[in-house]
Amino acid sequence: MLAENRKTTMGHITQEHLQQSRIALPPKELTLKLEKIIKPIFEKKMNNELESQALKEIRDWLLPMLMNGQVSIRN
Repeated sequence: MLAENRKTTMGHITQEHLQQSRIALPPKELTLKLEKIIKPIFEKKMNNELESQALKEIRDWLLPMLMNGQVSIRN
């Protein structure tokens, strides 16, 4: 935004410009509400990624044995 206002590139922004800039933050209550919503979603995503990795490892271990007949699956 500073670069756009000055019609320059980021290389021309000085430390003084950064010290003068302001950042709008939401109220603390809103941040906490958002965290309550996002945290379980993030945790579920992380758990899904861990489970996916474990399943990939099982697949990579089991598939070659299925392909060469070392193990079979009963009906």
